[in-house]
Amino acid sequence: MIDDILASASCDGTVRLWKLQLDQKLQNYPYQLLATLVEHTRTVLAVAFSPNGQILATGSDDNTIKL
Repeated sequence: MIDDILASASCDGTVRLWKLQLDQKLQNYPYQLLATLVEHTRTVLAVAFSPNGQILATGSDDNTIKL
């Protein structure tokens, strides 16, 4: 199994982190919610991981950027 982390943005101001696992036999992607980040007060418009995967940057309609 190969593990990857996905970040999803939401209009409720949250960012959710998901653990994805590729099941080689079934060729599907089961997922598990790892965390819900509540840092913004308005819609989250952008999410990006740093190249090494250690930092997550988010941008919101509340005119803030969070690391």
